[in-house]
Amino acid sequence: VDVTRLRKQQYARIETALAPVFADPHRDENIVDACEQFVAQGGTWTPSRALAKAIENAALGRQRCPRLDACTSGT
Repeated sequence: VDVTRLRKQQYARIETALAPVFADPHRDENIVDACEQFVAQGGTWTPSRALAKAIENAALGRQRCPRLDACTSGT
């Protein structure tokens, strides 16, 4: 058992549960910080090669992403 990893996961679960209570009321609702949720789930997810490429292309503006377009258009 990796005690250090387990401890980090438990702290992340607590932080995720308390995040809404301590959230900044002026933060952008369209931006989600899922770091603690990722750690709480074990931090082992890796996207497929195709998904990683699609994410990279959308982030760099090489590929249109309807979800990103909706977030940035103000609708």
